[in-house]
Amino acid sequence: MSEKPVFPKPFHAHCCPCSCHEGEGQTGLGQVNRRTFLGTAAWGGMALAGLSWSGLLAAEAEEIPQAPPRKPLRVKPILTYETPHRRPQWSWRSWGGIETQEQAQEECGRIQAELEKIRTAADFPVEFMPLVALPHGGQLEKLTDLPEADAALVYAAGGSVEVLNLCRKLQKPVIIFCRHKSGPVYLWYEIISPRYLRQHTDVLSVTGIDEQDVVIDSLDEVLWRLRALCGLKNTVGSRIVAVGGPSGWACPKAPELAKERFKLDIVTVPYEPDLANLIKAAMADQKAVARAKRRADAYLALPNTKLETDRGFVERAF
Repeated sequence: MSEKPVFPKPFHAHCCPCSCHEGEGQTGLGQVNRRTFLGTAAWGGMALAGLSWSGLLAAEAEEIPQAPPRKPLRVKPILTYETPHRRPQWSWRSWGGIETQEQAQEECGRIQAELEKIRTAADFPVEFMPLVALPHGGQLEKLTDLPEADAALVYAAGGSVEVLNLCRKLQKPVIIFCRHKSGPVYLWYEIISPRYLRQHTDVLSVTGIDEQDVVIDSLDEVLWRLRALCGLKNTVGSRIVAVGGPSGWACPKAPELAKERFKLDIVTVPYEPDLANLIKAAMADQKAVARAKRRADAYLALPNTKLETDRGFVERAF
């Protein structure tokens, strides 16, 4: 039995700073879109690092640099299953809808088709590595490329917890997919909580994995988790500009935590005198003001772009 996945409507026209929109949104002002809009911010960040307005004007003839394309999320799909053999007077098989090699092969085809649907629907860069099917949860030696993955997508039809334990050992984020109604029911649909997450207790007992990492049937639920992991990958180790200095509202340790957990390189730009002097000089330059208005016109003319604030905010952003 199969349910048709319902994906959210894809984002259109330069929704992100990725390279998948090359060539779109051309205007007489150069390629001005959300991607180059973010590039403007990065360019401005460089400018604030001690440059004068005259120094900025010297580089103004060049096209606004584009934000770099996001790094794709590399995902390793893994199917775990069992092929039990009948034994008289024994409890010889686990619960679930996959128990033969033929059924496992059919499931591999089903998974491949779903991965393609996810890849097509994704509004972020994602790469699926080759699917590996592991009978009885063993044969971990087949996962030679797992260390190269950013995350693991485990289809837990059956088998043991060895794959999940290996992912934890390698510190890989894991999405555990279990079928209930979208295909042959998975063993781990029944036992993922008591057997693994709670470890036969009444409380969550696995560090780094909880019920939020488990998806039942829904490809939409897989999609948004992958989107979040892609965002995480592209955030860790980034350099950001903190105008006026970093701080945390009601959390004084926020800047330190951001540096520690997300490895952010936070560049402080003081309001006075650096930023104030640049703003004053820019606002006094009529050519710069006119250019900013033209760029704002081009940006607001992009398809599916709606202005819901004061236009001046957009103009001053350029």
